[in-house]
Amino acid sequence: MSTDPSPPYPALFAAFAVLALVLTGLFLGLGQFGMGIPLQGAVFPLPTALLMARRMPWGAYGLLPVAALAAAIGGYGPLDGALFGGITATGIVLGRSLALGRPYGVVLTQVTLALTIVTSAGLMFHWDAWRAQAIDARHEAEEQLEAIQGASEPSQREEARIELVVWLYGHWDAIGLGLAGAAVVLASFGMLALVAFWLGLTREARPPGERLRDIRPPDALVWPVIGAGLLWLAHARWPDAGFHVYSWNALIVLSAIYWLNGLLITIHALCVYKVRPFVRALLFVAMAYLGALPALAPVGLFDTWLDFRGRIDQAAAARDGAQSGGGGQDGGS
Repeated sequence: MSTDPSPPYPALFAAFAVLALVLTGLFLGLGQFGMGIPLQGAVFPLPTALLMARRMPWGAYGLLPVAALAAAIGGYGPLDGALFGGITATGIVLGRSLALGRPYGVVLTQVTLALTIVTSAGLMFHWDAWRAQAIDARHEAEEQLEAIQGASEPSQREEARIELVVWLYGHWDAIGLGLAGAAVVLASFGMLALVAFWLGLTREARPPGERLRDIRPPDALVWPVIGAGLLWLAHARWPDAGFHVYSWNALIVLSAIYWLNGLLITIHALCVYKVRPFVRALLFVAMAYLGALPALAPVGLFDTWLDFRGRIDQAAAARDGAQSGGGGQDGGS
């Protein structure tokens, strides 16, 4: 007796075929302006993950050749076609893991590893072009900085922003891979969050009792942080290119992981104390405007020892107990 959970629904298949054509058209159109890869990474894995999570693998696997074909029609080479197919395949990893009911932390780890492999392959194939693009971007930023400094009333904020860009591209060899790794971590969580949110709206099954804000890095991850910090100190004492590259890139990736943990801790606190969504959004906008968002990284790091979620839950439970006790006393008096 067949137990295939994914029968070929004709109407649904037609809908996703149309979606694939639309995505291909957008991909080709924006690809003319050098935006093909960002668009590919942003949209193709999501419908693939949703199809797999809803146990419709025929549609998910069908998007793989569509992605590769879009690359071929757009004038990209076979290696880029394989790269685009690989990016799309990360959606299969995400959807399959969710369909199996694995915890969100495990799902995020698997998706991050898959996307890291694809990204590493892409950087290996395009390493020279990637570095040349960074050099061109630095020269362009330097020209913008000279124009701003030569203006009669230069904007200090704009000048500071351009100086940061010049510094970043000037140290690209030491931080470029780390920034790519940080982007992989955040993109992986973004895909997981979007797919999980959609499955929640459609009341699809999810891991019992699991919440995205409960994801936290393993405690053992603090040892790579300590190792990278020691390499950074060693470079300060005994300057070495290897120490410089390894320590900076590793610290950037680890900072992204702990920044994400700090963000989830903040969201957990806002949810536990039942802060309204509008106020939550206003808080994050204010933090971004004031430049306070990087402070979430040390919060996420020190959670290894302080268990902020547990402390928040205990404080909220104590407050609720005090309020209920006070209410009972008032009612009895």
